[in-house]
Amino acid sequence: MGRIKEMLVGASKDFDLAKRYRHAGEFTIAVLLYTEAIEKVFKALFIRRTGNEPPSGASIDYLATRLKMPREVFDETTLQYVDSNEEQMRTSAEAGEGVEERALYMDGAVKRLLDYGMAYVRA
Repeated sequence: MGRIKEMLVGASKDFDLAKRYRHAGEFTIAVLLYTEAIEKVFKALFIRRTGNEPPSGASIDYLATRLKMPREVFDETTLQYVDSNEEQMRTSAEAGEGVEERALYMDGAVKRLLDYGMAYVRA
C-alpha cells in the first residue's frame, strides 16, 4: 500500500502546484502538472487493481481503458486535453485557443479523479 499512497500524495502535490500556476496565469505549466497528477492517480489505481506496476511508458489513454474509468470521472474531453503535448499547447495559445479554459477544465477533472482515487483505494 506504500507505493499507492506515494503516488496519490504525489498527485495531490502536483494538483496543488498546478492550481497555483493557474492562478498565476501560467496555464501551460498548470496543464502539464494536471496531466502529471492524472497519470499518478491512474498508476495508483492500476497498482491497486492489478497488484502490479503499469507497463513502462503506459499512456493515460491505455491506463484509462484498462481501468474502465467511469465517464463522470474521466471523459473524452479530459482525454483530449491530456493527449496534447507542450508544443501543441503553445501553438494553441498563440492562436488564441484557450489554454486558460483547458487549465480550468482540468482543475475540475483532476479534483474529481483525486476524490475517486482516494475513495477507491480506501475501499
